[in-house]
Amino acid sequence: MRPFREIKDNYRFTSEHEKLLREMRPLMEDHADEVMSTLHLWIMGTKGASQFFTDESRQKHVFESQKQWFLDLFSGIYDSRYYEKLMRIGSVHVKYNVDSHYMSRSVNIVKNACTDIIQRTEENREEMVNKIVAVGKILDINLDVGSEADDQNFVRAALVRDAGCGCCPRPLYGGPGQDQPGDRRAARARGCPTEGRAAPPGRQRTIGGIPGPRGPQRG
Repeated sequence: MRPFREIKDNYRFTSEHEKLLREMRPLMEDHADEVMSTLHLWIMGTKGASQFFTDESRQKHVFESQKQWFLDLFSGIYDSRYYEKLMRIGSVHVKYNVDSHYMSRSVNIVKNACTDIIQRTEENREEMVNKIVAVGKILDINLDVGSEADDQNFVRAALVRDAGCGCCPRPLYGGPGQDQPGDRRAARARGCPTEGRAAPPGRQRTIGGIPGPRGPQRG
């Protein structure tokens, strides 16, 4: 697991960016409902994304959580607790097999909305640019940590299956025994600890540093 400090350093995310984000908190609180409305309209109007919200209570819970996530972007505190919270969010997305495309597009919508809000202020151009850059950095870091959560969940599942989960007759990835959708559903029904997951599209996994066969590809 990559240390959070290293992730922030690699994005050149400094205390000045933290300060700028903290200063934007009141502004973004005033516009939080506007940003969330834009995001939720896209989610519910996109077939692949809206399928996760057929249950009304889940929709309400997730939308409330998304608003809190948005406000936390401007807390000015990005420590180990913040990192752990992002990892938990990423793990939930993995649990429900949320396509990373929808996550990237959601973050893009939030970024564009924040940019528009900042540009509507009466700040000078340099200050506006600095704030837009700060928002972009924290959103990129959020996506990065989410990807790391995805990788960690894969490794746990792969190591369990590599050791032999005792309930699945097929190997996890590749070759003639590659998992099929029906196999994965059967694995879940058996309570398989790996949930019969297949490799995410286009990603080649390794076990012990040795590359394994690629997962199913998308056309």
